[in-house]
Amino acid sequence: MKNLIDVNAYYVESRKAIDIAMAKDIQFRQKLDPKERLEIYTRYLKETKNPKEYQALKSLKDELEMKIKFHDTAEPVVPEDAEEKVRRNLEIEQQAAVDKTNELKTQLSDLIANFERDALPLIKAVGEMESLQVIPNQIDVILSHQLRDKQEMGIQARFNSLQLGIQERLARDTHKQLENSMSYLRSTTTPVKAKKSLLLNFLKGGK
Repeated sequence: MKNLIDVNAYYVESRKAIDIAMAKDIQFRQKLDPKERLEIYTRYLKETKNPKEYQALKSLKDELEMKIKFHDTAEPVVPEDAEEKVRRNLEIEQQAAVDKTNELKTQLSDLIANFERDALPLIKAVGEMESLQVIPNQIDVILSHQLRDKQEMGIQARFNSLQLGIQERLARDTHKQLENSMSYLRSTTTPVKAKKSLLLNFLKGGK
């Protein structure tokens, strides 16, 4: 099947931001938590004999204790100085993706309309003609049938026992299945709009 688009050409910068954030999250989960680090600083402070090392460790310990006390140990995945760039890239890339999506939906809508106009009636006609293939079998039944015993299977019952061939079954079912599929296909052609994040909307003053 021919690929009409290269999905990797969309949201390039946003994908990079997501990958970096995920890598930072994995790295964060592999690091010691603040209380564990505090325990290490405390232990090293008791063990060190070097005044400069002691002062450096005490400074780190005091700073960490302050952060723990005031619940200030969290850090954003995306640094503050990069937030605006990430949002701006998303806005630009999302609009490009929306425009392409709607372009494809328009093409699909036209194809569906053409298919419903040209192909569906033809498929229906083929199905109706294929269904006539039962008539030769019915002729075989009446040619071989004898009116002998009321307890024997009648002509209608024998007709009902006839098995349709694969082609006849396909012809009978295809048109109806395609009609149902068309309604699902049409639902995929509804144009989309760029989603506005609540955070981005808030930063823009609700505009």
